[in-house]
Amino acid sequence: MEGKEFTDSQMEDLTENNMSKQSSLALASIHGVNLYYDDLPMQYEVRQEITMTEKEQSIFEFLLQVLKDNGRKTVLRVAGGWVRDKIMGKESDDIDIALDDMYGEEFAEMIRKKIDEDELASGNADSKKAKG
Repeated sequence: MEGKEFTDSQMEDLTENNMSKQSSLALASIHGVNLYYDDLPMQYEVRQEITMTEKEQSIFEFLLQVLKDNGRKTVLRVAGGWVRDKIMGKESDDIDIALDDMYGEEFAEMIRKKIDEDELASGNADSKKAKG
């Protein structure tokens, strides 16, 4: 989609219903337009699909396996900047996970336990971890 330059007047039109200019910028960027506001060019292309790297796929598979190993039916939701960045076609290394039925501390302990078990099974755990 081709870019579009917004004047202050047009930005005011976008801010009807008491939306802030910042919200309007975000709203306009969702539609894949180029915005030029306060001499700061911003270009966003919204993607219909999120493409994961092999590493990201591996992380999500690992997290789902942790739940399966613990007999949990927890719903994991990816949230935050990772989703935004992926929709905009950017790479991101900050994945936020929301859990529907437990606290993060409990899930983190399950993850730690799975990592320790995997290290023991592969022979990569040091003797101190293996003993205790």
